[in-house]
Amino acid sequence: MAPKKVGVPYMVGASTCRVDLGDLTYGGTLTVCFLFFFMKKVLFFTFLCFGFCTPLFAEDEPPIPSETTMTPEEQEIQKLQKDVADNPDSPERLFNLGVAQYKANQFQEASKTFDQVSITSKDQNLVSESLHNLGNCNYQNGKEIVQVNPQKALDYFRKASTLFRESYNKKNNITTAKNLEIANITIQKIQDFLQKQKDEEKKKQEENEKLKKDLEKLKQDQKELNKKTEESAQKQNQQQIDSEENSEEEEEEEENNQTSEETAEQAKSQEKIKNEAKKLQENKSSEDIKKDLNSAIDKMEEAKKELNNDNPNEASKSQKEAIKKLDEALKNLSQQQNKPQENKEQQEEQSPPQQNNQQEQQNNNNKDSQNDMAQSILEREQQNQKQQQNSATTYGGIMSVDKDW
Repeated sequence: MAPKKVGVPYMVGASTCRVDLGDLTYGGTLTVCFLFFFMKKVLFFTFLCFGFCTPLFAEDEPPIPSETTMTPEEQEIQKLQKDVADNPDSPERLFNLGVAQYKANQFQEASKTFDQVSITSKDQNLVSESLHNLGNCNYQNGKEIVQVNPQKALDYFRKASTLFRESYNKKNNITTAKNLEIANITIQKIQDFLQKQKDEEKKKQEENEKLKKDLEKLKQDQKELNKKTEESAQKQNQQQIDSEENSEEEEEEEENNQTSEETAEQAKSQEKIKNEAKKLQENKSSEDIKKDLNSAIDKMEEAKKELNNDNPNEASKSQKEAIKKLDEALKNLSQQQNKPQENKEQQEEQSPPQQNNQQEQQNNNNKDSQNDMAQSILEREQQNQKQQQNSATTYGGIMSVDKDW
């Protein structure tokens, strides 16, 4: 039987041809098929190895970010950074970079840039504009943290005020005068807030000190009453022992009456102490302290009932429980008094180094005159100049930036 003809396609140029194998022997046909199968396996393993190796080569060099993944602000900053690198001696180009950083809300970076311009530039107008924008950056930095850390924000606002004043001294500008006025008003508001907070903390501390003294007195009164109640309990116990041994009923009845009078008097004293505890409970104390006082009051009420029933032994037990609850109230109060100090220390750690006492006192003494000066500057500029669109006027290739908030 003649072998079957097999056709194998392959590519030659752009056309597909077929080789006719009709004249080959059966053994030759198997050899060709084996070679074809072997070549497929070799190509498969080559592709597989290449696929595993590709990531290793790709990790050596990180992909370059595409400009399409950057925001327009970031693209502008990147462009200006290259411009500054190509022209390192140009403060105008450095100023432009600071403006772009400011518009992108990169206030920390913009601060460094404007500070560098103010130091390196010989153009006093450009220096004035840089100081102005540097004041803006400090103001914005303060706004970002004023709710979290007002003390640190106050430092930023004070720095902004100083920079606006320096800028105005170099170049009188109505926008700088307005910003100086806004910064000083903001400083005053934060100072008032911090002073109010300080006064409230002081008042709270005084209230806690008074509460502590009242609780200690209440506890001492309860201890003294408990001592008397224990003495009455001992007398009552002794009377019961004596009554079993002594048959004189008149003497026994007289002693019992005396003990009953003592417990009745102690019940009145217990009522007074309980009322004092209720008054303390009504004060502006924490829920934990109120809870402890409420438990103490319940035990005092139980002791009073036992005393009225001429049962000093049980009354003494309730009084001791009341004393324990008063101890817990004092402990909770002590913990509350320590918490404000811990929070204050944490805030001081987060805040930048503060000015020394002499400088701080000088700032406080001069804050009224600073506000008056800013107001007078503003009034004078409003009379002498027309409203400018913004203080960083574009000139010599310098970009402008909004300064009002």
